[in-house]
Amino acid sequence: MFSPKLPYRMPASPHAKAVFLAQLMYVPPAWLSGLTADRASALLTDICLYRHLDRKQKENVIRRIRALPVRRQDLLMSKVLLPIVNPDWGVWSLTTEELLQQQRFLSAIVDWLGYLGLGYSFQSFGDLLKRLRARDALWSSYGVLPTIGIWGFYWMNDTARGQIEQELYRRANTH
Repeated sequence: MFSPKLPYRMPASPHAKAVFLAQLMYVPPAWLSGLTADRASALLTDICLYRHLDRKQKENVIRRIRALPVRRQDLLMSKVLLPIVNPDWGVWSLTTEELLQQQRFLSAIVDWLGYLGLGYSFQSFGDLLKRLRARDALWSSYGVLPTIGIWGFYWMNDTARGQIEQELYRRANTH
C-alpha cells in the first residue's frame, strides 16, 4: 500500500525497507528474523499506514498480524493500537499535514507564553536558587513549584517539537 500523506523515502531493497520501518516504529531487529523481507516490509508498511486505511484494508492487516506467532502478534498489535489511542504516541503514523499543524500549535503556545513572560531563562534559574537559599515556602504561589512546572512544560513541549522535526526530516531524507 502507498499513501501520499506519508511520503517516506525508503530504501529500494525489501530487507533495507523492513529494517528502516522497524527502526521507525521501534520494533526490535530480532523481530525480523524468520520472516521474508518482502513479508516483513509489507506488514510494517501496512501498520504504518493503518490509521489511513479503509475498514476492509484494516481487517486485512489485522488478519495478517493474527497469522503470526503470538509473541509477534502482541508487539504488532501494540503498534497498530497506540496511534489510535493517542496519535502522538505514533508520530510515524501522522500525516505530514498533521505534523505541521501540531508543530505550529506547539510553537504558538511557546510564543504566547513568552509574550506573557512565562518562560525559562538564566534569570529564572537565578531566582530559583535565591528562593532555595532563602528557604521560601516550597508550596507558596511564588515558590519553587511553579517555576519547576513551567520548566517541565517547556521541556515536554521542546521534546514533542523535536520528535516532530525528526519525523519531518526522516520523511524528507533520501536513503
